[in-house]
Amino acid sequence: MRILLILAAALFGATVVTLLVHHVTHRRRFRLDQSHADRPNVDRPDVGQRPAPGDVAAAARRYRMNRLIEDYYALGLADLADPAFIAKAHAGLAFVIPQALAVVRNGCRHGGDLVPPDYAALTDREKTAARLLHDCLSGSLADLHRFQRLCQDNDLKSAAGRLFSANEAHWQLPTMVDDVPNFTRIHLPETPLSDPAPLPRSSLGTGKGVTGLEQAVQIVAILAPGDAPPPARAPADGPRPTVPPLLVLRRPRHRDMPWAGAECWFGGRPRLGADAWPRGATSGLPLHFIAQIDLSRVQLMAGTTALPADGWLAFFMGQEDGPEGAVVHVAPGSPAETAPPDDLPPLDHWMGGPPLFTTRADRPARGRELPYWPMELRPIPPEMSTTTEDIRDELERQFGTPASGFNARLAFAEIGMGEPLLWWYGAHYLLQGLVVARSQADSIRERMRRHRPPSSDALPVETLWSDFERLADEVARAVRGKPHGQMMTPEDRHRLDDWLARLAGPLREIRRFCHFLPQDIGTVETATLQALMTADDATYASTMPDALATMLNTRYQRPAGTFRQWHQMFGPGDTIQGDALFLHEDRGDILLLQLADDAVGHLDLGGLVQFWISPDAARRREWGAADFVYETD
Repeated sequence: MRILLILAAALFGATVVTLLVHHVTHRRRFRLDQSHADRPNVDRPDVGQRPAPGDVAAAARRYRMNRLIEDYYALGLADLADPAFIAKAHAGLAFVIPQALAVVRNGCRHGGDLVPPDYAALTDREKTAARLLHDCLSGSLADLHRFQRLCQDNDLKSAAGRLFSANEAHWQLPTMVDDVPNFTRIHLPETPLSDPAPLPRSSLGTGKGVTGLEQAVQIVAILAPGDAPPPARAPADGPRPTVPPLLVLRRPRHRDMPWAGAECWFGGRPRLGADAWPRGATSGLPLHFIAQIDLSRVQLMAGTTALPADGWLAFFMGQEDGPEGAVVHVAPGSPAETAPPDDLPPLDHWMGGPPLFTTRADRPARGRELPYWPMELRPIPPEMSTTTEDIRDELERQFGTPASGFNARLAFAEIGMGEPLLWWYGAHYLLQGLVVARSQADSIRERMRRHRPPSSDALPVETLWSDFERLADEVARAVRGKPHGQMMTPEDRHRLDDWLARLAGPLREIRRFCHFLPQDIGTVETATLQALMTADDATYASTMPDALATMLNTRYQRPAGTFRQWHQMFGPGDTIQGDALFLHEDRGDILLLQLADDAVGHLDLGGLVQFWISPDAARRREWGAADFVYETD
């Protein structure tokens, strides 16, 4: 009997995965074929409804025999009806399925008073979401991996994996058991499991800390966003004002439009007037400037909000002692550009991505400022931005599928050029890496000696370093007097290739201990194109091909990053892990700014950054009360 149950369970898991992949591997706006609707069950008219208290044990036994999602869903409803606890042993995490559906129907706002729908009342897309949740809780690791290989939605794959892991942790199951369904491991174990401790019902009010619920909400929000209207009840604190979310985009660059002096901008330097440059609460070091937004422009785009109608908001962040951020309100006027404090750390202390150098004589070689880029604010009508999924769809309608990174070779290939053009900036960029390495000569040589095995037959450290010094001098002589925007000849490019080959060959041991040195010609090509995209007007006009400028203006207005997210003000924010988003949205907080991973702007966060503030704090102008959130996978 046990063998039959195991085989039936495994077959069910594979069937569910096959069904889900059919739908999920299409883009998120898919249509469900009617042939995949739930199978009717004429013998049980009460399918998917809450069992009476006395029938819960019978429903649990029936689920263990048949493993039907309808019974599992009913057990979850019964668990939610318990006045004190959820996630009891007979149902485990079954409650997250109806609760997640109720949360998404309520506009992704949690609340202990939500009434989950019966299974029969679910839409086709909600049932598809319920099947995936069920498979994450009852299927095998092999089923999960098969689904993740075939699914093209990174957010969905990640959420499914985290829900699977949360369920294993809840039941204290051994990990990495590939082929045995969790259903079998939980209900038919070789060694009886200890019942997990029930979760306090009070946790449902916010959803924060409830095992598996945040991942389940994310899955439902992806597969069945907005399928049912939210309950017709106003929040306890009254109706909230409708403010359209603002997309925060890079402004397209045109030769007849001045680059400097923008009203809103990313990177470069802030204009703080009399305000002090903010510092980290723990380290005391200055934070890095990220963006500054003109509030009169915000009012023009979004109408009246809880924010001031004039002045600017300047945003800062850093990670010397953990992620932290700050918001500064700059009074109206014409403040001058503010130079950073002398002790501002280089960006490469915490920002990912390739090395960021400056080549101006009046600024340090290791970049301390993100590239300056004017910003454009674009409203999304409220009726098209009820959920994060709405905003994602609108972005893809306007801009197409976002790039997941930035690479010069791919950029030139998009306009039909096989080999990227290369300017002398590339050699200056290499030289800056060599200059930084020379400034740390003692430290690099000491690490080389310390990490060499006793029997190493490599050249002596001092000999290698002498060769490195000769290379640095050779590059310095070659770039002297060469403007950044001067095109390299084939002979020049051959010399650059030779320098990089020496770093990758005889001098590779030095490069191992100096991450400032470019890894290959592709790194140099991409850094060069990024620098010329943000160069002064004269250099940009003389270097940037028209076809390339047009492509960059259209393809890369929105961020190009791993998670394919976006910059935004107001409205429902996006999320990677979920907890912070639901907490702030539940409280009715204002999303001041969301920043996504962006390779073009050197904003290599590896995640998502948000600045939130409560409406009361915004009205009182208490910017120090703004909450900084950093999420990564």
